Amino acid sequence: MVQRLSIVLLLFVVFMCFASCFDRDTILFHGIISGTVKDDQGQSLYGVEVKLEGVMVATTTTNTRGEFNFVNLAAGNYVVSVIIKGNVVDYQNLYLGENEVKTINFSISKVN
Repeated sequence: MVQRLSIVLLLFVVFMCFASCFDRDTILFHGIISGTVKDDQGQSLYGVEVKLEGVMVATTTTNTRGEFNFVNLAAGNYVVSVIIKGNVVDYQNLYLGENEVKTINFSISKVN
């Protein structure tokens, strides 16, 4: 009887240790919105401000390849805006589902 109780107790401890390793925030993959900003000739635009508004709010700038990324996003509705010299020159509305990765690309026709 004591041996059986010891085995059950050991299994319970192992199960609890295993379950604690899988915290919801640890295994939940959050959404990603990424993309590029280029001119109408297909040239990457570096240092352009890209703003994210919606369930979460963030701002970033494009890298030398015109790329931007927003990571660890909650599911929901977003507006992604391209801002040049303080003016919104283009934007896209989108819905990001849980665990979803979205790519959006902007082509800016004229930059003054």
